[in-house]
Amino acid sequence: MQSHQDIHDYIIAIESDFPVDTWVIDGIHVWPYLRIKIYYALIHQVEGISADEINTITQDKVGGLRSYKLKLGELFYYLKSILSSRRQPVIFATLALYRINYNGTLFHKFFDAMIQSNQLEQKVEIVEIQGSTSGCYNQAAIIDGIRLRNGYRVRQKLLNWLSINEKPSETFYVPQYDLFLERLISDGWIDIENNLESHSIIKWAQKVKFTSKVYRELFTKRNTKRFVTISYYGFDDMAAALFAANALGIETIDFQHGPQTNVHMAYSSWTKIPANGFNTMPKFYWNWDERSKNNIQSWLKKPNASKKVGHPWLAMTQEKKSFGENRDFLYTLQLINHSNITYFFPEQLLKVMKRERYSWILRVHPRNTVAVDLIDAFLESKKVPKNNYAIELPSARSLASSLNACRVHITNYSGCVLEASMLNRKSVVIDKTGYQFYKNYIDDVSIYFVDKQRPDFSTVLMDIHAISSFNEKNVKLEIFDPFTGL
Repeated sequence: MQSHQDIHDYIIAIESDFPVDTWVIDGIHVWPYLRIKIYYALIHQVEGISADEINTITQDKVGGLRSYKLKLGELFYYLKSILSSRRQPVIFATLALYRINYNGTLFHKFFDAMIQSNQLEQKVEIVEIQGSTSGCYNQAAIIDGIRLRNGYRVRQKLLNWLSINEKPSETFYVPQYDLFLERLISDGWIDIENNLESHSIIKWAQKVKFTSKVYRELFTKRNTKRFVTISYYGFDDMAAALFAANALGIETIDFQHGPQTNVHMAYSSWTKIPANGFNTMPKFYWNWDERSKNNIQSWLKKPNASKKVGHPWLAMTQEKKSFGENRDFLYTLQLINHSNITYFFPEQLLKVMKRERYSWILRVHPRNTVAVDLIDAFLESKKVPKNNYAIELPSARSLASSLNACRVHITNYSGCVLEASMLNRKSVVIDKTGYQFYKNYIDDVSIYFVDKQRPDFSTVLMDIHAISSFNEKNVKLEIFDPFTGL
């Protein structure tokens, strides 16, 4: 297993050889869960990153009187949430990582941008799947997903104690699953002890079925018509909410949060899908751009289920006044450390950076701000003049502002390629991994591929710079109204 394309092909082969679209436990389709587990385990093999992408939300255990008070508080929170008289046609569900500090609040880049721009603060609610925190924009509209689920759990335990709760069913229909596990073992790429054994997926399905009941209550009480997620995969509670919404006939939607390329196996090449879709996945997809929309529509059975709605955060910030001088190149970086810094700054790239006539913005990854000193020290050791570049933190400047202040955007495989294209800025993908991600986007007009190991890399890069301009026409982006069509 050498590349993302190899991962893609392997998963497609698995789908071809087994009836994965029929695998159901307690009414729950389990293949989406298994597919993502396998996908991230293989990414771990290829990239050496953590494979722990499928998350179970846990809380620290507390005992004694404090435990009883906590459980009582969660029970009241659940009852208050469920019994509220609010009617919410649209409910969102999200993860904490999509909130940023903006104008003194924790602002959701995608959902709050739509909510604020369309003045929907009183008309929506947002479920924070990982639990809520204070200081969020439109705080009154936030539901703490952990407290909601835990309060429901307390209620069910009380009903069990009173012997008036329903007994769980135990239906298991996963034909050829033993052969599937044998295949994974013989291929040697996957450790099946990573929650793939039969008893583990039975436990997972039962947990999802249990948790789905609280979301069924929530959606029913709210008279919800549309449920919008972001990053639909990876959290058991998100799968539970989707299962509940799909069972109620609510329109389920995933909002694009990053690249949805043809090798991202949450968004690509689903070759076996039940007639009505998997019940733990969204039925519809809202996308930033036309290519992302088309990639998803290529495998969806339902016509027009993938829709271009734009990028609300990019649209919201594109008109913000830029500060500082314009730069020739904006280089968006991934996670950098001592062991991989030469990967991001190879000799051919350093050759261009040393030229006095070119200026650079080096935009570090949001989770990698500690790399600033490392980058400075490395570039100094390579004799790159300090005046030739500025290191930029994402918190200091919006991506739209940085893109508008450059002539050419450069990256290895960052999703900023999509945002640059939307703002009419040329991008150069300089790494083979990025080529695998964006080969359907590369057109040699707005998005180029120039391998950073090419002997003539610096020459080609300067040629692209020569045909680029700070004054490229900037397309005015619109902010979508999530109530459209209701």
